[in-house]
Amino acid sequence: MLNGAGHQLYNLEPLAKLDRVTEKHAIRVARLCLMIGRVLGLAESELNKLRTIGLLHDLGKIAYPKEIIAKPWRLTEREYEMIKFHPTIGANMARVAGYDRSIVEAIWSHHERLDGSGYPRALKGRRISLFARIVAVADTYEAMTAERPYRKALPPAAAIKELKQADKYDRKVVQALITALGSPEMVLAIAAAEI
Repeated sequence: MLNGAGHQLYNLEPLAKLDRVTEKHAIRVARLCLMIGRVLGLAESELNKLRTIGLLHDLGKIAYPKEIIAKPWRLTEREYEMIKFHPTIGANMARVAGYDRSIVEAIWSHHERLDGSGYPRALKGRRISLFARIVAVADTYEAMTAERPYRKALPPAAAIKELKQADKYDRKVVQALITALGSPEMVLAIAAAEI
């Protein structure tokens, strides 16, 4: 599949070489993005962009040593501060590769939060694109419900509770995730879809 500039839409090989956990996370985030987007009634062209953003949101992590990305325990404060640049790096990589501006912006903004507590630009509210708000919810939910060497996975209900309590996430997007996860047909359709 090609983007408007004729470039391959996505290639997860660099993420797979870096870390299989990151690659699998990207696939799960892309699936969650599609589910949310469908509930929100987004057009097929927007769903294709969401799929791409979900797959590439952590692309900037390939700029870091594998020892940091695949670290089996929590990052040090210094390492975490370094990793906070991955959205900017990934957005620059996507821009240079010729991806659509909305895809580049969402990759850059997927760690922004509605209350301004996110990074790398501390954007607030509607200054964060809908695509980035969707990826933020999908990324956070997936990260909370996935097992990591340094922590146990949260049960889905606990992750949803966290997302609902925080003023960091778009409530309509969180509700769309809840609706999607409650629809066995949608979960099965997205699970069977080619990502």
